[in-house]
Amino acid sequence: MNIAISVIIPCYNCENYIERTIESIKNQTFENFELIIIDDGSTDNSISVCDRLLNNSNLNYKIVSQENGGVSKARNTGINHSRGKYIYMLDSDDFIEPELLEKMNKKLEENKLDIVFCGYDMVDEYNNQLFSYNDKFNYLDSIISGIDAFNLIINQKIILCTGSAIYKSELINKYNIRHYEHCSNGEDQEFQIKSLIHASRVGCVNEILLHYFQRRESMTHSTSLKRFAVLGAMKRIEKYLKNLDFDIKYINYFKHQKYAREFILNFSGVATECNSIDILIPLIKNKNNKKRLKKYKLDSFNFFDIKIWIGINLYKINPLIYAKFLNEIYRHKKN
Repeated sequence: MNIAISVIIPCYNCENYIERTIESIKNQTFENFELIIIDDGSTDNSISVCDRLLNNSNLNYKIVSQENGGVSKARNTGINHSRGKYIYMLDSDDFIEPELLEKMNKKLEENKLDIVFCGYDMVDEYNNQLFSYNDKFNYLDSIISGIDAFNLIINQKIILCTGSAIYKSELINKYNIRHYEHCSNGEDQEFQIKSLIHASRVGCVNEILLHYFQRRESMTHSTSLKRFAVLGAMKRIEKYLKNLDFDIKYINYFKHQKYAREFILNFSGVATECNSIDILIPLIKNKNNKKRLKKYKLDSFNFFDIKIWIGINLYKINPLIYAKFLNEIYRHKKN
């Protein structure tokens, strides 16, 4: 029997979280899938936990070991080892509803889709819900093109994350779409956008099936400048679209709007929680960043975009004072 879905889980030092992830895979109501765990040079007991949970199971699984190369390289290794008609990538600390694979596969097959996605929520270590797709974003009422889905993402009507989407292997391999290696932030967005612009048919399972686990030490809470790797991802998308002679409005969106949003969100995040704002000096001195921020235009009046616009304008007035202000506010609240 041909394998329907290849489930790929990169695994690096996640012994405290991966059991829940594996159990959610074992509890799937759908059986025609393979599980590929990529051991990305773990130095803890992650793989021992996986072996214990999977050894006596009926799952079709394999563990592929490699030297530590980061999550992008691990996902690419998983794709290269996959045999399924569809590819599903799940992070090692997220978990899914028992019906996810069954419902997503049914939608893919019945509608001959290239990509399917579902809703998701975000939970913390105490299982408190931090975010729900249902509160902010829309589902799809029909099958649409990848370009239409791309437009909906740009207009903040829908959103995809790594564990909420399944891709047709033929699409991914035809256009040689892989995650950019040595990129610590934004690589998932880059993969999604490149996939969507080549997709003919995109559909949606209109319910929350993924639970995205937000760890305190995750990249979105990091004070490392590695967060700004997302800016490189925006530049690569811009270049990719240029090479395809894509509509200039999309190219400019990633060059100005999206770049500026990602910059100010990450700048604000690091400035808020860092021990010393001196870490931000190299970014402040980079004239290219300020040049790109000047091109930002407020194109909608929701709370999120207005907040971004205020942050960008405060940064343009004096980035150092803006950083100090954010840092002081955070420390005052903390104390």
